[in-house]
Amino acid sequence: MEEKAILSEITRIRELLQESGRTFPDALLKTEEELGELISAYFGLKSYKKNTPEDLQEEVVDVLQCAISLYLLVNDRYPFDLLAILKAKNDKWRAKYSEVK
Repeated sequence: MEEKAILSEITRIRELLQESGRTFPDALLKTEEELGELISAYFGLKSYKKNTPEDLQEEVVDVLQCAISLYLLVNDRYPFDLLAILKAKNDKWRAKYSEVK
């Protein structure tokens, strides 16, 4: 997916957040709900129930929408450099798993 398209969708998420009036606690509860649905979709797929790979993909996207919403809500109040923190976390993750090998 193109970077511009991703940024456009993040802008749409911001607009939807503003229209909905969702607060940080609301977004946390929605994230919990969507994580539960993702877990159900995963285990439903693994146990050969009605779930399909498309169900799993949809639930992953729902969780991503929630994560982006949480970021936007926090960043609006307490601005932070997402990229710098993400890079540091990825470096930490790599170091942790490099030690295990």
